[in-house]
Amino acid sequence: MPSLREKLERLYEEHAQAVFGFALTLTGSHADADDILQEVFCRLAKRPLLLRSVEKERSLLLRMARNLAIDGSRRRQVRTSYAESCADGGIQEALFEPVDDVDAQALRDAVSAAVIQLPDEQREVLHLKIWEEMTLETIAKTLRIPAGTAASRFRYGMSKLRDLLR
Repeated sequence: MPSLREKLERLYEEHAQAVFGFALTLTGSHADADDILQEVFCRLAKRPLLLRSVEKERSLLLRMARNLAIDGSRRRQVRTSYAESCADGGIQEALFEPVDDVDAQALRDAVSAAVIQLPDEQREVLHLKIWEEMTLETIAKTLRIPAGTAASRFRYGMSKLRDLLR
């Protein structure tokens, strides 16, 4: 039977990139995403029984990241939109790694800018569906929302994304 350290190492290797990506999508900040990733694994180290009866480890980790992002947002009580950040001279946090192809980079920048403008609920469902390749049913379980709500958030998010990218 693996030790707690071995189990945490395995979980980190398998899921850290997904947790970080999801946290980045939710917060728009690399620093906040790093903090959330660290806090998820610190909490697991302190409370390993959280994993005892979990069917899908990744779903638990993503739910923990989501809850931490929401908690952080509530603590700050002030959310700065993407447009306000740019107007104040802020730097946009990229959702993608830079590429050499100028057209591909322009498209990635446009998608990043559009995604960050979506409401949080739609942005998190889109991330889980597109980048994590989760089914709407799994998304609903992960976010603890009805399946119909997950489906409508995805549909409305995609519609808004199309409109923003036109």
